[in-house]
Amino acid sequence: MTRIRVAHAWGLVLVTAGLTGFGSCSVSPQEICESRLPDLEAQLTLARATIIPDGAPVAGADRRVASEGVSALLEEDRVRWTDWAEDRLKETQQYIDALEGESGMAVVRDNLHEVANHLVSFHAYAAAGNFKRMDGSLQAIQNYEKKARDLACQKRN
Repeated sequence: MTRIRVAHAWGLVLVTAGLTGFGSCSVSPQEICESRLPDLEAQLTLARATIIPDGAPVAGADRRVASEGVSALLEEDRVRWTDWAEDRLKETQQYIDALEGESGMAVVRDNLHEVANHLVSFHAYAAAGNFKRMDGSLQAIQNYEKKARDLACQKRN
């Protein structure tokens, strides 16, 4: 249990530390393509590595800890992960809004909407402490983020 807690605490610190400068209200499509979506991808990769430390799925640990009658995800970690999801959701909505008037960006926005939808799911799974589904949501978010980034960058070039 301590290993899981420490892994999550450090991962969340690292995930949060990488977000300096994301508070700007106005973001250009070029910035979304060249820095914001690649930064989001890095955050997602780190989050997945935190949820599944040492390459070992936490689902097994989740079952072991649950069998002992203890929640595998501590309340403070649940709050950190739900806060993290809320912050990523706000950023994603900012990108969707910034691309609203851009020609040829409808499919990019559609993929970003899917990112947002899966962030909402991730938030719910984090609140419930469900590692397996948290990881599944992060996988889906990564897939849609990559599609959005590839399309956005292709349109910008």
